[in-house]
Amino acid sequence: MGSRFVSFQEALNWVESHVDYEKYPGGIRTKRGPTLSRIRELCYLLGDPQKSAPAIHVTGTNGKGSTVRMATSLLITASFSVGTYTSPDLQGIRERICYDNTPISEDEWADVISLIASLEPMLNEDLTRFEILTAAAFTYFADRGVAAQVVEVGLGGTWDATNVIDASVSVVTNIGFDHVEILGDTLEKIASEKAGILKENSVAIIGRVNQEVYDIFEKRSREVSCEAILREGEDFGLLQERQAVGGRLATIWTPRGIIEDIYI
Repeated sequence: MGSRFVSFQEALNWVESHVDYEKYPGGIRTKRGPTLSRIRELCYLLGDPQKSAPAIHVTGTNGKGSTVRMATSLLITASFSVGTYTSPDLQGIRERICYDNTPISEDEWADVISLIASLEPMLNEDLTRFEILTAAAFTYFADRGVAAQVVEVGLGGTWDATNVIDASVSVVTNIGFDHVEILGDTLEKIASEKAGILKENSVAIIGRVNQEVYDIFEKRSREVSCEAILREGEDFGLLQERQAVGGRLATIWTPRGIIEDIYI
């Protein structure tokens, strides 16, 4: 591609022409095999935008979306500008990539997708749809100069395209049986896959899991030298949750005090 996409739809058509493993997740392991090489190479060509701001990285079987919304809400309330990346899209693809809870505009979308399309021929393999969207999010956040990123894992953790970030905070909401054909057929195998987002000097936050599963995260945190590991029920927890317009309000306790009325 030698020129800019002239419209949102043209850029979207290019994105949708790529293989979509969100629709056919089993293909990740059976066709290409797990790798971060494509997304790492693309990010390098883009100037490593994923390193432009500290990040909160969220994985887990359930509750990722609400956790991402909560983290974004807290950061915005604290006067941080926030780039939020979520999946899948429910109403439209632009909602995956937000600046202060506002989706990327159609013109901004066309610009960032045009840039990625111009770089794809330099790679050894075609990108996947999710890799394109992930790189687009990082690039957009860097261009906007966000103070913080909140990034939701697409699938698993270790081999997810979002795992090119070295997050300051790594969150595991919970562990259950999901995508067992890819992640493994036991809770321990699934936990090991998701534990891959824990990074050196990061703070690991672990939701309610059984002791055997928690031990996997604790072991990983030691191996990579996490700064700390916090466990729900021991180091923080939910005090109250109530209904609000368009969502819910939560009150939580933490080692540093009680935080009230967090919108989720």
